[in-house]
Amino acid sequence: MPTFLAGDLGGTHCRLVLVRVDSAGEAEVELAEMTYLSSKYDHLIDVMREFLKEFASPNDWPSACCFAVAGPVQNNTCIITNLKWGPLDGTEIARKLGMEHVVLVNDFVGVGYGLLALSDDEVVPLNDATPVHGAPKACVGAGTGLGETFLTYNGEDYDVWPAEGGHTDFAPRTDEEFELMKFIQKADGLSRVSTERLVSGMALPRIYQYFAQKYPKEINPIVHRRIMVEDAGRVIADNAKSGKCTLCRRTIDQFVGSYGAEAGNMALKTLPFGGLYIAGGIAPKLLWALEHDRRFMTHYLAKGRMSHVLSRVPVYVVKHKNVGLLGAKVVCRRLLRKEGKVHDQPVQPEATMIRSKL
Repeated sequence: MPTFLAGDLGGTHCRLVLVRVDSAGEAEVELAEMTYLSSKYDHLIDVMREFLKEFASPNDWPSACCFAVAGPVQNNTCIITNLKWGPLDGTEIARKLGMEHVVLVNDFVGVGYGLLALSDDEVVPLNDATPVHGAPKACVGAGTGLGETFLTYNGEDYDVWPAEGGHTDFAPRTDEEFELMKFIQKADGLSRVSTERLVSGMALPRIYQYFAQKYPKEINPIVHRRIMVEDAGRVIADNAKSGKCTLCRRTIDQFVGSYGAEAGNMALKTLPFGGLYIAGGIAPKLLWALEHDRRFMTHYLAKGRMSHVLSRVPVYVVKHKNVGLLGAKVVCRRLLRKEGKVHDQPVQPEATMIRSKL
């Protein structure tokens, strides 16, 4: 039975999973899964060799491999920004490890492929719109940065396309947002402010600092000190949810509003009537805030004459913890199908359309 190796490689950790698939392509058995500290190794090949030596017998040697990597991918090569590994070359890795295919995809492209394998209980619908057969899909995900991707149907499978929408210019919609943009511009010494400066993990401390200097009487001294020395995003979110800090609540409300507005921008550019997915590490942790008083959806829909169009786009929050790895597995199955080693059929759009539970 064919075997594949899927991986998710960031600047800190490298996660690998070895999977055996029956020839019909219907059943998967995970043979091993491990997470490694990337900085302990000189190259990705060294991580893979250690993993395969321990877990892959000659009969289970993978023929297909895909890594979702934290960096831009061109011609199956990539440089991981936070690692001193030099270029990663999928073709060269395949040759050295005796595999037929090693494919590198950008981590958020991996997320895009992962959307195709999500189950109903791994998403939360934010509206009651119904997905359209074969229509485009899109994904926006705030984490360390702001990732974006979109998918189009080619008649057999969905193709996933990279995008760098998180680096587009932030567009203030109110006088306060204009002041906030100028504050970030000055604090970070920027000539321009990108959207991810307002919608990502880096945004929460800066937004809090802006409100702290604007509303100094609302500072909670205990919370303020914790924000300075602990994980600022977590402290802000916890104290916003508990109601112990009005500045934290202002911060989360601003963040959620900007997130919803950018999701609406992405929807206008791609018209993803097959579904717009809110992924990344932050959304599941702030689900209570995304749903609170419909703030996220209110800002998502605030597009003037186009609001009625966006109301027809199904919107989901992704709860799965590692959609990129899930996407790498989807790519591996496609490689095995292309090689003729599994004989399952491509998943049709109806099977990947998650129906609203509202």
